[in-house]
Amino acid sequence: MAKKKQKTARERFTVIVVAILAVLMVLSVLLPSLSSIFMASAQKNAASSAQASAGASGASGAAKSLSDVDNKYGKLVETYKATLASDANNLAALLNLGNSYMAWAGAATSFATDDAGKTQVTDLYKQAMDAYDKYLALNDSADVRVRRTMAQYYSGDTDGALAAMESYTAGAGKEYGPAWAYLGLMYQTAGTTDKAKAAYNSAISIDANNTYGAKAFAQNQLASLENASANKQITNSNTTNQSLQSLLGSSSQ
Repeated sequence: MAKKKQKTARERFTVIVVAILAVLMVLSVLLPSLSSIFMASAQKNAASSAQASAGASGASGAAKSLSDVDNKYGKLVETYKATLASDANNLAALLNLGNSYMAWAGAATSFATDDAGKTQVTDLYKQAMDAYDKYLALNDSADVRVRRTMAQYYSGDTDGALAAMESYTAGAGKEYGPAWAYLGLMYQTAGTTDKAKAAYNSAISIDANNTYGAKAFAQNQLASLENASANKQITNSNTTNQSLQSLLGSSSQ
């Protein structure tokens, strides 16, 4: 029974840490071609809207509850929905709507301690997928396609998302560094270390100039894997098993 509780705690820790890590990375990736032109303006507007929402509610500092998170991102989402109500094909609004749902889900994850909270997080990721799907129907984008797959991954469809990312990196996305970085993250989360390292090395090679930030991310993750491997060898020599929680704790430092 104790082992089952420990396993549940480790699994929850893994979901929280990696979900937040992935969302931060998703939101930091630069958009290619035309998308990059309107993204800067749209993100600036998003930041202004979020700041205004926080000021109006009297909030200061980090969110302290799920209610705080919902208040912040709910108002931001409504802003983009209002834009889309009058212009359903507004690419900037669709993109930022998807990004806002992703950020909302990531921020809500750490407060989702019951079934209702977890269901809400899942629904937020699905809402992000829907916004990205509408964007992709109007304009194909490697960045948005990868974001959509990550939303699918954290909505709970891990197998489907992994298969989609593997297929994408083997085809249309084989020259897109962030896709390989995200694939590496999926493998790392699943504990498939060798495949994770191979994917990270591909990200480093393809994004050699760190244009998308994939190279730096992959290098950091490879370093964390190496450190984790070294620590595991030490603990194994002491006949102590290294838990996934301690591995992630080491990699996040």
